[in-house]
Amino acid sequence: MRATAFLLAAALLAGCGRAGPRGDAPPAPKPEPVAPPAPPPPPVGERIEHPSYKLWGRFPVGASVTQQTTTRQIDKPGKTVTTIIYTLKAKSDAALVVESQATTAYADGREQANPAEEFTYARWVAPPPGVKKEDRPAVAAFEEVTALGRTFPCRKTEVKNPTDAGEMRTETWSSDAMPGGLVRSVSVVPKVNVTSTVEVTELKLP
Repeated sequence: MRATAFLLAAALLAGCGRAGPRGDAPPAPKPEPVAPPAPPPPPVGERIEHPSYKLWGRFPVGASVTQQTTTRQIDKPGKTVTTIIYTLKAKSDAALVVESQATTAYADGREQANPAEEFTYARWVAPPPGVKKEDRPAVAAFEEVTALGRTFPCRKTEVKNPTDAGEMRTETWSSDAMPGGLVRSVSVVPKVNVTSTVEVTELKLP
């Protein structure tokens, strides 16, 4: 702290011409975030690339995607809208860090903003138990989806999952051209007439 104060005073007295309009020194540049070290990767023949690293690693630090999830019950008024901003904060060949910040506007008018969270993904991981390295998720079809005025070549998948409210059917469109992969998703629980749609509302690339 003393060294910093001394250098700042010397610069002002020397009239080096870098002071702001009020004589204030310019703020120091903010250091670039650094991805934390990842644990040692599994041996080459026993590892896969983490899906999240694969979907974010091809984009520059600072890439950001805003997703909006709208949930409504067909026979009831109102809707719940959750907005999540995902930002690539740091990356290296071994790991990357994605920040997530969610804000929810409920059907009854309440709003809740959650603090940002950071998630670290190592690049190389061991396959989950029972999953082979060469296994791939089933792809129902390839389709083009328009979002934000752009056309994204997408993989479309369809899955069914049990929930407490009944079976949920989900269609998902994902693309390697979108940070995080997700372009659009629609989930329906027919038993309770609930529909949840996820759409990308903003994309920022440095």
